[in-house]
Amino acid sequence: MLSILAFVIWGGAFGIYPRVHRSYPPGTPPDLLRSSGQVMTNGQAFSGLCVTFFLMLASFGMYTYLGSWLATAFHLKVTMVGIIIVAVGVGNFVGNMVGGFLSDRYGKRGMLMWALTVMAVTLFMLPHTVYSLTSALICIFVWMVSGGLP
Repeated sequence: MLSILAFVIWGGAFGIYPRVHRSYPPGTPPDLLRSSGQVMTNGQAFSGLCVTFFLMLASFGMYTYLGSWLATAFHLKVTMVGIIIVAVGVGNFVGNMVGGFLSDRYGKRGMLMWALTVMAVTLFMLPHTVYSLTSALICIFVWMVSGGLP
């Protein structure tokens, strides 16, 4: 059932996004090595890539232990942990959908700084929510939304 729902959501998202036009002449494939080199030598692009890498490293490093932490701290069964993880995915999806719009409206740098600040505060607060499942769920949802924004 869950795989069918994921397939439907994927199909809907695929239909929403506009077609991407290639920026190279037809019949000639893009030079991946040259394109990567251009990104690595551009200071802004490289710093953005590094920030994104470390942001995702921290977020997914923490996410790895989320299920076992929820089960241990709140004595949840696997089914409930699974439902929470699906809700976490929805939070990340919401952040991804809203993030592009907000970045265009308020600027990429401002959104990145805001999202990193919210994520840092949320990840700091998460261990202190061990006495309230509701607080933990709100904290996790905000973490995932802010993680999807940049």
